Amino acid sequence: MIDPSAEIAKALLPGPRLLLLDEPTTGLDPGVREEIWRDLRTLRDRDGTTVVLTTHLMDEAQGCDRVGLLDRGRIVLTGRPADLTAALGGEIITIESSRPEALAEAIRGRLGLPARAVDDVVRIERDRAHELVGPIIDAFGRDVRAVRVSHPTLHDVFLHHTGRRFE
Repeated sequence: MIDPSAEIAKALLPGPRLLLLDEPTTGLDPGVREEIWRDLRTLRDRDGTTVVLTTHLMDEAQGCDRVGLLDRGRIVLTGRPADLTAALGGEIITIESSRPEALAEAIRGRLGLPARAVDDVVRIERDRAHELVGPIIDAFGRDVRAVRVSHPTLHDVFLHHTGRRFE
């Protein structure tokens, strides 16, 4: 097995101003992943090295200065992670249901909310979405297995712009 830390160290020997990495932390345990990211941030901050990398781990992309989200080989969106998540605004309700398509349709019809079924869940993106949990449970409690309210992440940005989950 190739040691990613050793490979990155070898790439740094000539003191590059630009470092290109392809999924440098894939398959690594969390401790080693964090060490590599700490080293990459030090290179950026101390040495001014520009680091360009690919990753399928959205939590890693969240820590980058800029990201480009790709879907099926095409750039969907670029920007600073904080700006991209802020552009979604508000909160996201994720509802687990055995009948997500039917539940999304019922929520749209009865409550007029922008509900959509994505894979096996119903999603509603909206300001102050947490206030909707009670009315949704009151109206559709039998069809709801679980409800989660969260602030947008890069995964949510990807889903919003592509209509599907990141694979």
